[in-house]
Amino acid sequence: MIRLAVTIAHKELRLEWRSRVLLWQVLPFAVMAMVIAGLAVGPDQSTGRRLAPGLLYLIITLVALQVIGRSHAADDARETSVSITMLGIDGGANYLGKVLALFTHLVVVTVPLVSVDAVLFHLRSEEVFRAAPFVALSLAAIASSGVLYGALSRGSAALLPVLALPALAPVVMAGERTLTALIHGGIVARWVVLLAVMTVVYGAIGVLLYGAVEES
Repeated sequence: MIRLAVTIAHKELRLEWRSRVLLWQVLPFAVMAMVIAGLAVGPDQSTGRRLAPGLLYLIITLVALQVIGRSHAADDARETSVSITMLGIDGGANYLGKVLALFTHLVVVTVPLVSVDAVLFHLRSEEVFRAAPFVALSLAAIASSGVLYGALSRGSAALLPVLALPALAPVVMAGERTLTALIHGGIVARWVVLLAVMTVVYGAIGVLLYGAVEES
């Protein structure tokens, strides 16, 4: 299953590399949204440091919805789900491959986004490095839930936010609280545990049910 999932992820990443949509459309949108947020917050350092985690995760969520919706819309246009069913590809492997590809896409956007966030909102470099593994964990949680809800939405741009946002809300909250605790001091462990649990739960549900959702 793992080898097949890696193959599917490689296919998804190659398609994205050929289109360059992530680099030339999604990433500029994310950076511009962060800059606009920085201008709206203003130059006050304490206010910026307080709002930085929430604004970062808000923009990551918007980016995730864009990438998820585009990926499933492209699959529908190519009738990928029909091909996968006819070839008898395991639904769990297909799900894990898509999660790995989405996670990679989110990392590509998040790395420069965190840099812009740090500059605009006066975050120190050591705070950014300490936060990196926790941000990666939250991206894994977003990817594991987003792929499943993307399949449920059938590529509908209007339906996807309605289905996905309630599921993503706990992830965004836990990620924001983790970064806030790292920057301002506080209890990090409980939020990290929550992120890990949500990643595992969404992942297990996706592996078990993704094939049935795609075929329905």
